[in-house]
Amino acid sequence: RYFVVDEYQDVNPAQQRLLDAWLGDRDDPCVVGDPEQTIYSFAGASPSYLLGFQSRYPKATLVRLVRDYRSTPQVVALANRLANGTLIAQRQPGPTPTLTSHDDEVAEAAAVATKAAKLIADGLPASEIAVLFRINAQSQTYEQALAEAGVPYVLRGGERFFERPEVREAMFLLRGAARSVS
Repeated sequence: RYFVVDEYQDVNPAQQRLLDAWLGDRDDPCVVGDPEQTIYSFAGASPSYLLGFQSRYPKATLVRLVRDYRSTPQVVALANRLANGTLIAQRQPGPTPTLTSHDDEVAEAAAVATKAAKLIADGLPASEIAVLFRINAQSQTYEQALAEAGVPYVLRGGERFFERPEVREAMFLLRGAARSVS
């Protein structure tokens, strides 16, 4: 019965217009999201659609999910501190995360590579270390820093979004569908 949109905090204006068109005069969508987890702002996404959802749909029922099943209490506590959150951790305790800042991306990548090299020197297998960055465009800086520090690495997810086979196939099908409608 309901039209469900997951990760609604990452909806961009075109996607919101498409959702509005699909809904027509219905006012019963079900959306799930967290405004603190907006990651596609570089593509026009805005948490404003999620934050304004109850204004657009005044009959909507708001259900707050506050239990975090993925992260340790230490990670949840840091996230709560940074985002004024109220999450409650459900996992067993783990190591305390550290929060550091650097002057620029090059300095940050160098610090990450130095830390990885030290962890490996202290006996941690390289396969137990993960370096996450926000966008693929940052990979070159980190790859260079890791190489300079002598840290072995494997790059995952380096393929551009619109070059992925499943995305290319979806675009092909959408273009075909659009041609048959016009």
